[in-house]
Amino acid sequence: MSDLPRMSIKSLRELIAKTELTLDELKTELHHREEAAQDSEIDHLEDHMKHAEISLQSIRDFFVILINEYRSRH
Repeated sequence: MSDLPRMSIKSLRELIAKTELTLDELKTELHHREEAAQDSEIDHLEDHMKHAEISLQSIRDFFVILINEYRSRH
């Protein structure tokens, strides 16, 4: 890009047009990848929910232990 000061106005406009086209292509690709990632997460939603249920049950079990210990000491 050190040639910018020597580029003609026409060349600068062409470079800007190419850069904007590349940017649009990159944005489109990013959008497709983000959609694919969301679709993948939705496909695995049931697994996430099962994991959350297991985690919640572990927390409940822990609280039962704490309550029982507290009650046995008081």
